[in-house]
Amino acid sequence: AVLDKKKGVFIVLLLCISATLACPNVLLFFDVLTSFSAKTEHMVVNNIVNVRTASINELWKKVNMPTSDTRREKLPPRCNRLWFCQTFLGRDDVETDGASPIMSHVEKLNMYDPLALLCCVPAYREAHFRMETVTVNGVPQSVVGLSQDQTGIVDPEVLCAELFSLFRLAFLRSLQNICKRRVAMQRTSMDF
Repeated sequence: AVLDKKKGVFIVLLLCISATLACPNVLLFFDVLTSFSAKTEHMVVNNIVNVRTASINELWKKVNMPTSDTRREKLPPRCNRLWFCQTFLGRDDVETDGASPIMSHVEKLNMYDPLALLCCVPAYREAHFRMETVTVNGVPQSVVGLSQDQTGIVDPEVLCAELFSLFRLAFLRSLQNICKRRVAMQRTSMDF
């Protein structure tokens, strides 16, 4: 739920998977993050790169397990090897086993959390998303991505570029703050 300040009420926003699939983040973004991580040792960027790689490799292992295997945890049966390959690799299969790292084969990733966050900011919501109102138990809910045909994304390329720009700005700004603190600490240590 998000507070609509104009109306003074909370609104329920739902970002569906069809919306995130309409805006797959190109791997160039993650390649840039990996390069940025190597150059700067930025803690947050390092974490994003490491978690992304570990998560996709873990999911790859799970989709290769039998659907009855408890190590799949709550992964639904439809999330199998074929689904993974079509969703993340852009093809029906790959010549590697389920135990091998898969990241080098990945062609697209969806960024659910950043898209959901942008949906919560009125300016971004108005610029990039088209909501459909659905009433559930008498409560109106704003839904982005009712179906593959109605993704709710105005322009996927523009939205991905906006995300990339926002991430870049945030990481660079945080580095500027770190540099300012280091300079201030050096000046303080010179006073002794």
